[in-house]
Amino acid sequence: MFKFKRNQKSLVFTLVFLLVFSCASFIFAADSGEVHITILGTSDVHGHIMNYDYYGVRTYTQGFATISTMVKEVRKENPNTLLIDAGDLIQGTPLTYYYGKMMKPDKDYPMTYIMGIMNYTAGAVGNHEFNYGLDTLQKVIDTAKFPILSANVVKVSDGSLVFTPYTVVDVEGVKVGILGLTTQACTASDIRGLKILDPVETAEKYVRILREEENCNLVIIAAHFGLDPDKRAGNYARPIAQNVIGIDGILTGHDHSTIDIEEMGPTGYVVPIIMPYKWGRALARMDFYLKNVDGKWVVERDKTEHQLYNFKKNPIEPDEEILMAGKKYHEATLEYTSTIIGTATAGFKEGYTDEIKGISQGKLQDTPLVNLVNQTQLKYAKADISLAAEFAASANIKKGDITINDISSIYIYENYLFGIRISGAELKKLLEYEVRFYHSVKDGDATVAFNDSIPGYNYDMFKGVSFDIDLSKPAPQNADESASGKQFRIFNLKKDGKQVSDDDEFVLAINDYRFQSWGETMHGGFLYAMGINSEEEAYKRVVFDSQETYGDEGQVRSLMIEYVKEKGTISPVVDDNWHLVGFDFSKLEGREEMVQLINEDVISVPTKGRFGVNYQSINLLEKPDKEEIAVISEKTNIPISVLEEYQTKGELYKNVIKQAVK
Repeated sequence: MFKFKRNQKSLVFTLVFLLVFSCASFIFAADSGEVHITILGTSDVHGHIMNYDYYGVRTYTQGFATISTMVKEVRKENPNTLLIDAGDLIQGTPLTYYYGKMMKPDKDYPMTYIMGIMNYTAGAVGNHEFNYGLDTLQKVIDTAKFPILSANVVKVSDGSLVFTPYTVVDVEGVKVGILGLTTQACTASDIRGLKILDPVETAEKYVRILREEENCNLVIIAAHFGLDPDKRAGNYARPIAQNVIGIDGILTGHDHSTIDIEEMGPTGYVVPIIMPYKWGRALARMDFYLKNVDGKWVVERDKTEHQLYNFKKNPIEPDEEILMAGKKYHEATLEYTSTIIGTATAGFKEGYTDEIKGISQGKLQDTPLVNLVNQTQLKYAKADISLAAEFAASANIKKGDITINDISSIYIYENYLFGIRISGAELKKLLEYEVRFYHSVKDGDATVAFNDSIPGYNYDMFKGVSFDIDLSKPAPQNADESASGKQFRIFNLKKDGKQVSDDDEFVLAINDYRFQSWGETMHGGFLYAMGINSEEEAYKRVVFDSQETYGDEGQVRSLMIEYVKEKGTISPVVDDNWHLVGFDFSKLEGREEMVQLINEDVISVPTKGRFGVNYQSINLLEKPDKEEIAVISEKTNIPISVLEEYQTKGELYKNVIKQAVK
């Protein structure tokens, strides 16, 4: 088991001190009759210490520096405040890659060092904690001044626990139990030799231990997973709240969402569930009041409160103490990421900038940046076809020097690469499944809209084949419909100019996250949609595994860096091998004016969800609504009475521009 380590001499001193102090505290608490405990929580910080965006190369209201400001304010308000983290801590920025892979963690490891300054009480293990291997994770845990928890990760060999399952903290005589849980949605190559147990069953077991054996008065779960298993594999927060007796609050993560809800527990009181977004851009808060009843501390349910501090909506200044403490790590990271690895003959976004603000061009046509990822994957996997997503719409390679940061901003994940055998029939099923990402285009629609239930990182662009995507046609509703083999939207599918037939055979380059998708809700369900629905069947298809071939350097980002180094000089290239068809925006009256108004921030594309997805087309034949008219009037000073005369959005936009020109 990975143990939380402390110096023994300091531990003895601490225990003596706490014994004396807790006795005094208990007398005070008993006299007052009530103890107020605040739980603050972070999740999915992903290596963000500073208020800095390494990929956008700019300051931003995020990171531990921002979180620390609010934590200090809350602690002034209530000294009985515990700070916990729900996982995905050590991966996600060039900083964590540099200190996790290049330097290897030591006593000076930045994330846990900063968390020690902030006085974290506990943390949980997330799926990305495994990205750098168990040896690295153990070293990170050894540097922490607080326990890093997970009760449901065990060794396949003997079923023993890998991590400390829980911790118990005394707050003025109140025993607070904190239980860690990890999502089952971990990449298979990251957790070889490990098994992740059912979170609900694990929670039932350990909450009972915390209540009955540890005599805890307050039980909090730090869970690295989202709400519902039917929405995403490995998500269990809601079923745990609804079914497990003895839980007082759940700090959750993994889905990078802002969630602040209550669920009715099995014994008739509500359980707060809070998810504090990502990257230190939000902070969860739960407040519990306990009264002493016959010598036992009991939660006063009617006084329980919870909220989410959203720093995007309400920015705050970063904590100078954390900025100073993180400075040396930040500067070392910038020095590493500025390393020059090659030269670009031209900018990779020249001619491929977004036509419409808020709608990424990289999801509407073949672009040089995604093509570079696919070129790399084809080369190393020796594949016929490659697929890759646009992970970061803001990424770019400019003309001139290419740096490590340029590649890191394009490929932000620690994925490895597989080459797998597939048939022509399976390729067709996969393509039909992928293009569910687009909504169908109706008469009057002036923009292409995306399915907000599919994250952008789960939609791929292909290289090695050509095809058309007909958006006038309906998409399959789920993986089972795709697996049926029925044709929906994919037409003119060709390989090297020849129509693809069902019995053709190909090697497909696919990252390890996509590869581990033989279940319908596993990592997007891509293999499942092709009819590959077991781990055994998936591994039978493997002809290349970059981790086996190249070890740590087999990550796609590392392969891209090596690819650029080998080439020395690269140019932006596109194959123009796939097209969206079935509509013609050029004939729509008012579309040109609509584009101008969006790009000048007079109107905006409708967005939704945690990724700000452009989920709904702007339809120029629809009647303008009062809210939009009011916004346009405010921004253009055109009277509402004038704007209300126009019967369609197309007519409205056209006349707004005409009046602005006057």
